[in-house]
Amino acid sequence: MHVPRLYAYGRDKHFEYIAMELCGPPLGGCVMPVSEIFEPALQLLDGLEAIHSAGILYGDIKPKNILLCPSRPGVPQRAVICDFGLARSLSSAASAGATHFIGSLHYGSRLDPPTT
Repeated sequence: MHVPRLYAYGRDKHFEYIAMELCGPPLGGCVMPVSEIFEPALQLLDGLEAIHSAGILYGDIKPKNILLCPSRPGVPQRAVICDFGLARSLSSAASAGATHFIGSLHYGSRLDPPTT
């Protein structure tokens, strides 16, 4: 599971709701020894692969959007990807082309022209 678990969602007379797994803190707020970062990093890569395999371009990967779900008896700590607000289908992203930047500028790829 690469995203927080969804328990329930719906609409009441006056509001809409989503009940999901409580996760946190964001990876960006954690201080971890190098030896402990490999497992969450591999989980993140597996999660991005699963998202892309489902035909979705995530669009905003950054430490704040990766949450660490705490371990509990029989369940190890795991990293999950959240905030799909900028996600879109891979097919629509490909047809739109690279006409504008989407994401968090600080974490985006640099698009400097190659130097010769």
